[in-house]
Amino acid sequence: MNTPIIGEGTPPMPDRLDREYGGVHHRSGMAQGEIHDTEMAYADAILNAMIQRYSTRSFELTEFEKEAKDRIHDLGLAIEIYWKPNVVRGRTVEGSLCPVITFVGRVEKTPFDHDRQVHEVTRNVIGLKGVGEGVINTKGGTAL
Repeated sequence: MNTPIIGEGTPPMPDRLDREYGGVHHRSGMAQGEIHDTEMAYADAILNAMIQRYSTRSFELTEFEKEAKDRIHDLGLAIEIYWKPNVVRGRTVEGSLCPVITFVGRVEKTPFDHDRQVHEVTRNVIGLKGVGEGVINTKGGTAL
């Protein structure tokens, strides 16, 4: 008689991100954490434009969070947002908060494409200053 293994053959349990994004629990270890340079550049542009737009008016924090999560979700990435006090020149600005955004994984179970990342790094697709195309700078020197 075979003893069943707990959890074998059962679908993964929904996690916190599953409730928020739907289907995120299908992520694997390969689909978490790694972000391509171009994805980071797109996300950065989206979030910076949102921060500029929202900084000129009062708004509900949940309004910003929903828009940011939806727009980054469209890139295939999941984020978390928490808020910290806005400090200017060592003084806390009363009633003003700044978003702290953390990338927590990919929405779909897709492995990270290392060849794509090598291509993006060697082509300097995000335009890092002082970095030539076709070169990966390392601590010990340069790799071609």
